Amino acid sequence: MMASGNPIHDQPGAFIGYVGTCVDLTEIRRAEESAEIQRGALANFLRVATMDQMTVGRRRGSHVRRVLHDPRSRPRHGSRHQ
Repeated sequence: MMASGNPIHDQPGAFIGYVGTCVDLTEIRRAEESAEIQRGALANFLRVATMDQMTVGRRRGSHVRRVLHDPRSRPRHGSRHQ
């Protein structure tokens, strides 16, 4: 609950009361909490996806290194590629 108010005085300056508002912040808080949970889930998803891409990249990289270092995969001098 958020409350805001201002005192009201009559012409001679005597206090006669307050004018103000009260706002129920329950729905706003729930929406903020839900957004925070969603941000956390998205961050976790992106972390896992990035780790997966790094793992796939490492596997591909090791395959490329094996092929490049395997003498059988290199073209021989004097051979023609068609």
